[in-house]
Amino acid sequence: QTQDASNPPVPFTSVGALAYNGSDIVVGIGSPSEVGFYTPAQMSAAAPPPPAQAPITNGISGPVGFAFDSANNLYVSNYFANSVTQYVAQSGTVPTYPTTPSAFTPTLPSGMSPALQTPQGVAIDASGNIYVDNSANNFIYVYNAAGAYQYTVGVTASLAATSPVALNGTSALTWRDRKSTRLNSSHITI
Repeated sequence: QTQDASNPPVPFTSVGALAYNGSDIVVGIGSPSEVGFYTPAQMSAAAPPPPAQAPITNGISGPVGFAFDSANNLYVSNYFANSVTQYVAQSGTVPTYPTTPSAFTPTLPSGMSPALQTPQGVAIDASGNIYVDNSANNFIYVYNAAGAYQYTVGVTASLAATSPVALNGTSALTWRDRKSTRLNSSHITI
């Protein structure tokens, strides 16, 4: 690919995730750990632009995955905090997000182990179910919209799921294999 000289790349350090929420480009920055919101026009600047809204730092530690539910609420997988945080979209034409996460906390049944460890990806289906890659054990944990554990999607020992990258209407969960960089797909009941 060639870079258009009139539209140079915007330099960020330690980008862990990118997403688009319909109006802003959402950037997960690892150093400092924050989530920034930038309009497409801002991203054409030669230097890191000021964000379209205040960056989120509270509850963020190594943001490596984003997902938006049908209400445009933002879910962030935090690699270093071993967590997924939710930020509830504020009403308005352009979604804005508070700097403090909601009380959403995905939980596992008592005695189930391991809990979330180095989650790298998050995806949400049309029913609001949340899929979180637990990269420490190569499982994808599935939670309902309230954060209650539903079931686990296992990945074979020879593969290592990095992030659930897509969910489609035919109930296919697709993830990237960290070892071979292949895309893999599994049909599940949603």
